[in-house]
Amino acid sequence: MLEMVKGCKVPHPERLFEQYSVDKGELIRINANVNASKIRTVLERYIFMQTDWMYFVLELPTHSAVERTLRKTDTDPMHLDVYYIDGLDGEAVMKLLLEYGDMLINDGMVRFGFGRHDSSSELMVYKYNQLMLFAKDEKEYERFFEEFGLQRVDELVTAWDTFSHEEPGKCVKVEHNGITIYDLPEKLAPLGIYFAERREE
Repeated sequence: MLEMVKGCKVPHPERLFEQYSVDKGELIRINANVNASKIRTVLERYIFMQTDWMYFVLELPTHSAVERTLRKTDTDPMHLDVYYIDGLDGEAVMKLLLEYGDMLINDGMVRFGFGRHDSSSELMVYKYNQLMLFAKDEKEYERFFEEFGLQRVDELVTAWDTFSHEEPGKCVKVEHNGITIYDLPEKLAPLGIYFAERREE
């Protein structure tokens, strides 16, 4: 059974396990379910492996007041506001993770991740404990998640696969030390965070 982060609830956690699958294409894409207590360790390991300058990506749900002006019907897609910090070395990334990692990991609304400026890899953390690793070097990353005890499967069952209209998942915003994810653009301004785009979710 998957140990969920604080901000996410699923109706059937017993159907989810720490596993990963590999999809090989132009980029290798590794999709994984990771226990809440291991996500930070996985991120730290990825950061430690990098030798190039890195970036941080932050994807926030667009504020409800703005969303109401963008969506004409209830079936229209929701939106995300995407922010980046470029030019980070390993020390700066680890400091960011130390300062805000608990909130980022446990919040049910945010998506975030780290990647290399040379575009050779990126590790993203999505809702419901789903991590996605994109990489050019198959040999370097194909067995990355085995180090953390995850089993490889042909097709990963994620939380999204277990939801129904009667039994949906639930994601909520989590406050940490008096701030939420919506405070991060201001908090991270000294590091040069910038708004990149607003896109459909």
